[in-house]
Amino acid sequence: MKNKKGFTLVELLAVIVVLSLVMIIAIPAITKNTSSAKKAILKTKVNLIVDEAVIWGEDNLNYFLTSNKGPLKSCTGEDIITCEITFNDLAEAGYIKYDNEEEKLITDPTKKKNSLNDEVILLTYNKSSKKVSSSLKDPSLIKDN
Repeated sequence: MKNKKGFTLVELLAVIVVLSLVMIIAIPAITKNTSSAKKAILKTKVNLIVDEAVIWGEDNLNYFLTSNKGPLKSCTGEDIITCEITFNDLAEAGYIKYDNEEEKLITDPTKKKNSLNDEVILLTYNKSSKKVSSSLKDPSLIKDN
């Protein structure tokens, strides 16, 4: 009997089956982790932009107090003034950066939306405490689903 080197067809098929099973288990797990990571990035990104809106509001109190509202929209209230400002307005003012400077886009890493430019932040100025606060107008953007 000859001493043959190499693997038999059965052995090769067994290895292919085992590798296929590993891939069937691993690919969904990797995809889910990637999706979770993108959602976390989106949440962090949006929270940072909302925080930057407060800084913008503190730097631009005159828009709350005068008839010239600048980029602020839909302002309501006397002692507590609430206005809207978009992510794009903050980028145009230099408080946040576009992800794509050429196209002037703030991108959504989850790809639920092509752009976050038109997302709205509610900025609130309290005249008595002289404090600015902010919140996302549509919090479902960063809710876990």
